[in-house]
Amino acid sequence: MSAIEKEVKQECQVINFPEPPKEEEVVEKIPKYTKNGKIKKTPNNTKENRDMVKPIKKEDIPTIVKYYKSKVDTARSVKNEMSARRDLSLFIMGINIGLRVSDLITLKWNDIYEKDWTFKSGKVIKPKKTRKSNRPNPSGKKQQDKHVLLKFNPDFKDSIEYYRQYCDKVENMNSYIFTGSVFEDGDYEGHISDAAIELSLKNMAKDVGIKYNICTHSLRKSFCRWRYDEAEDKGDVLVKLMDLLGHSSVKITKRYICISEEETEELFNSVSIGFDAIFD
Repeated sequence: MSAIEKEVKQECQVINFPEPPKEEEVVEKIPKYTKNGKIKKTPNNTKENRDMVKPIKKEDIPTIVKYYKSKVDTARSVKNEMSARRDLSLFIMGINIGLRVSDLITLKWNDIYEKDWTFKSGKVIKPKKTRKSNRPNPSGKKQQDKHVLLKFNPDFKDSIEYYRQYCDKVENMNSYIFTGSVFEDGDYEGHISDAAIELSLKNMAKDVGIKYNICTHSLRKSFCRWRYDEAEDKGDVLVKLMDLLGHSSVKITKRYICISEEETEELFNSVSIGFDAIFD
């Protein structure tokens, strides 16, 4: 074998190792700020995250209520006891009213009660998320705020009454029901933050052994899902829920309340008519 042939053979035996993988590009997350210029302390509120969140199963409700009640019973200070009572009542009210938590925590006493502390028949509110600016839309018309009519069912009423009897005498009915949010610099927002409710729910789920993904959205999803499950006419209730939630289609509502393909198939198959008439 000539020197040239040996050199060619050696070249062919060279092992070419793959290039090491490139380091992933680190994308810096840009924080969101409140109107006061502070970094938002609320959890991620993206559509993708909402779709992954589950409604709370009805069979888990007694366990959750007993968990929050045990926090009341074992509180070692008046402050902790009132925080526990607030969390308990807010949870029950949340699964019975169908509001976003961002709207639930901003409710005031006069949203629910008349001046003599009798319950109002209902209340029309402008949800925080859907409030529009006065700027015109592309068509040139001013954007209109969406309004939601609230109605108070028995469990909602019982829960807020349970909470109210332990509150100090309310001097100003225009004050927030769920107080408690103080920022690091001492600024007082007036009501509890949705981040605090999120933390409470996450801690509860861990302590009682709930494995599916729940967060503040679960309260509203539970309200909607249970009404769908209990409805005789599920098509009709889906349309009503679509209107209540402000969705543009029933398909979005079905995804929001976590209706699976199998459940949709069961709904279609629950009634099957017409074909038998061919053979009559």
